[in-house]
Amino acid sequence: ETLGADACAFIINQAEIQLVFCDNVVKALALLEEQKEKCPTLRFLVVCEPPTDILQKKASGQNVRVISFDDLEKLGRESKDRPEPTPPTPEDLATICYTSGTTGTPKGVMLTHGNVVADCTTLTYFKVSGPNKSDVMISFLPLAHMLERVLQAACYSVGARVGFFRGDIRLLTDDIKELRPTMVPVVPRVLNRIYDKVMHEVNKSSLKRTLFDWAVASKARELDCAVVRNNSIWDKVVFKKVREGMGGRVRLM
Repeated sequence: ETLGADACAFIINQAEIQLVFCDNVVKALALLEEQKEKCPTLRFLVVCEPPTDILQKKASGQNVRVISFDDLEKLGRESKDRPEPTPPTPEDLATICYTSGTTGTPKGVMLTHGNVVADCTTLTYFKVSGPNKSDVMISFLPLAHMLERVLQAACYSVGARVGFFRGDIRLLTDDIKELRPTMVPVVPRVLNRIYDKVMHEVNKSSLKRTLFDWAVASKARELDCAVVRNNSIWDKVVFKKVREGMGGRVRLM
């Protein structure tokens, strides 16, 4: 979804990928119907929901094995021939992260285990503001991007929890209220949506707008003095609803 069908085919071929995970049958069928001839290295499809007979038949005709994620986990649990652990070195390749290819074909960035560990260590170095084992992060940004992957790795490394949204951005607000995260990774577009929603409510009344402007100015002065808190009079009168709209526990964005 993030990269598009043609870009996916390019990536599969360049990286010589043999196994692809699909979160549903529709995407798996689309890959087989539209891209299989362009992706001769493809051998396995793992689908996060039970494969349909149509998918199995289509895959069999193209010499591709399809298996559900549940069955894959079962095979792992029951396997008696497990390879010995082989810990990576910092110089070993951890992942190839592809750009969106807006100026041409996608470009693959080769990141080592040392790269990923360095990013995670930087985040966890900040003992107060960094992730800790009591944190809960909501995941909704594309996992095709390193920001989301590194944040998840940092959370797992300290024992924090990660909850995944339902896949529909229109339901994200409901998911946040249900999960009540303490960490919310965001990009400017998401922040703009939050801002627009808040300002739409604030501008309904001149009194609301005046109080809001005073509250923001007060917070800005405190931040200039390195004061970060959520127990001021403005937090109780003005910012409480905004905080509750994000689940009421967010401390890091």
